[in-house]
Parts: sequence; C-alpha cells; structure tokens
Amino acid sequence: MLKFNFLAALLLIIFSPLLLLAYGLLRLFARTHEYKGSFPRTHRWYVIKLPADAARCSDGSPYSIYVKKGTTNKLIVYFSGGGLAWDEYTAARPQNLFSAVFGGDSYYFPVVNVNLEFINGGILAPGDPSNPFNDWNCVFIPYATGDCHVGDNEFPYHDRKGRKHILYHHGAKNVQAALAAVKPIFGSPEQLIVAGESAGAIGCVAQAQRVAEYLGCPRVAVYSDSGVIYTPKWQTILRDVWKVESSLADCVTDGNLLIDWFRLLYQRMGDKVVYLQYSSSHDGTLSAYQSKMNDGVFCYDGRDLTEFHQHLQETVTTLAREIPTYRFFMSELGKKRSDGSTFHTAVRYPWYYSKNAQGISLAAWLNDAVNAGNLYNVGESLLADSAGDIQ
Repeated sequence: MLKFNFLAALLLIIFSPLLLLAYGLLRLFARTHEYKGSFPRTHRWYVIKLPADAARCSDGSPYSIYVKKGTTNKLIVYFSGGGLAWDEYTAARPQNLFSAVFGGDSYYFPVVNVNLEFINGGILAPGDPSNPFNDWNCVFIPYATGDCHVGDNEFPYHDRKGRKHILYHHGAKNVQAALAAVKPIFGSPEQLIVAGESAGAIGCVAQAQRVAEYLGCPRVAVYSDSGVIYTPKWQTILRDVWKVESSLADCVTDGNLLIDWFRLLYQRMGDKVVYLQYSSSHDGTLSAYQSKMNDGVFCYDGRDLTEFHQHLQETVTTLAREIPTYRFFMSELGKKRSDGSTFHTAVRYPWYYSKNAQGISLAAWLNDAVNAGNLYNVGESLLADSAGDIQ
C-alpha cells in the first residue's frame, strides 16, 4: 500500500520555518505581475483577477487566471488540475499546508495559490526556446473548485469540526468568466490548443467546444494529460453534487468518463479537431483516487494499479477505434521498482522533454501533431499485452 512517509513529515516539520521564510521572500521580491491592459513584456505570466460576482474559488474567495503573450496569433488554453471533491467527506478535506506537513487524506485544491506561475514549466514555461510552443499566447485556468472545471452548484457540507460550510462548485462559471476576460485580449486565434492535466485533463475535453466556439478558432487540438478515472458513481456526482449541464451527464454510460466526453466532443466537432491523450501506464495518483471513489481507501496497491491500467487500455483502444483523428502517447515515466507505479502528468514539467524507449519526447510528439499535422501513436507496446494491436 501507498502510505504516508513519516520521515518526510519529520523533515518538513524541521525545515518548515526555512520553507516559510523562503516563501515569504518569494512573495516579497517576485510578486505576481498584474495584467493592466497591456503586456510590457512577452514570455511573462500576468494575473487577471476576475470579478467576484462572476467567478470564485471553492471557499468563496476571489478567483484569478493567468495570461502570457507570445509572438504569434496562436493560443493555448490550459486547464490546471488539483484533485476532486465528490461528497461531503472529500469536501471537508481540502489540500492545505497542514495536510501537506502532517499528512492525512486531502483531496482537492480549494483556492488559487499565489505566485502559481512559478511552477509552470514544460509547455507553459514563460520563456524557453526549446519549447515548440514557446511563442504561442497562453491562458492558464487554475483549478480551485474540485469539479473538473464543469460544476454549477453550491454544495453544503460539515467540516471535520462539525461546522457548516458551502463548497462552491463553480468550475463552469469560472471558465465562462475566464473566456470573457481573455477574448478582448487575444481575439480569435488562428490556431488553438485546449489542454489540461489531471482533473483538468477531464475538464478540457468537456469545455473544448465552448472554448473553440467562443474564441472563433477553426484549427483546434485537444490535449488531455492523465485524466482516466473509472467509477460507476460518475453520473450521481455529475447530477447531484456538481450539477453539470445536462448533456455532460446524459452521455455517461458505464463509468469511463473520459471515453464518454471524448465521444461527445467528437459528435459535436468531428474530424476538424485533433484529439490527443497522454498517460503513464500505471499512474499511482489516479489509482489512489480511483481506489477511494470505488473502495473507500485513499491509497493504491498492485490490484489498484492493474485496474487503472485496464481502464486505460479500454480508453485508448476505444477512442482509437472510434475517432479517426485521435492519437495517444503512453509512457512508463518514473516507474518505481518498489510497486510499479508511474508518474502522474507530464506536459507541464521537465519530463516534457524526456525521450521514451522509442526515442520520442512528449514535446516532439505534440509538435508533430499540432504544428506539422503528423499524427501517430507512441507507446503501443505498453498496451499490447492485453489490448491487442492498435492501428
């Protein structure tokens, strides 16, 4: 089983004063640049604070997005990840400094963290000439609602001390407010990538049509990074907890949400969109969430990793069969000898440039698919053991 590391917690406690001091200095000397109607510099992130009546975090606090100006009329709209809240128990356990230091189960980011742009690397690095998308404009939509960016509900719950609270599942409203804010800035791009990681990898598929139509872009690629979670509870969560728009709940079938939402997007937008998916073969993070949702235990063992891999196989083979312009990149990035688990998400981190056994990096694959129109799969052998040959 994956367990909390006591030694890591002890080290965090010992060094926490230094970490807090470093964090304070970071905020003091590297303050976030606020967008004030223009970009003094390209390749730098700027924050936009959205109106309080239009967007909010899960706890009701103000919500912000980030924008970066490149040198082309091309745009990336990126949906961040950060866990899930799907019932009263998980709603009462957000991720915060206490849970990071002392452990215990925690499930979602409740607010937009300040200076968030400093952890943006990979495809979102503020200025990296080796990035094939370095000169694209970017919109970064943080995740602070626990609902895969699709909710429209105010969910009542009791915290661990029995006090009443509201979790604002306002993901869909936040997306709409974000689009309204960036449309006057970036207009209609000639090319668009709608991307996301983890919970954002699910949300970007759900929101891709809205983004593309609102921005009026004819050339669209959708990139989903590590978003496979299987549970038969999806329809209940979507209808009763997050209260998503009816079409997103009505299309859900047996619990593989990513398949259903990719299908729905393909029905709506067809072959004019390129559909791209990345996943590591035995994602430990997603296996733990899947275990919690289905078995009530927030950890993973070999059985959980195997179940995740089976649902990943189902996802990839089904979408490859049904969507002509769908392609996938599979990896064993960060595979642990101890338990066989692999890394969760890649596109926003340094391993964006890591080459797999075929000698291909995620950066090169995305560049080929989006900029060169050269579509191919990577990592088929990681699925062939039980999924058969994939065309």
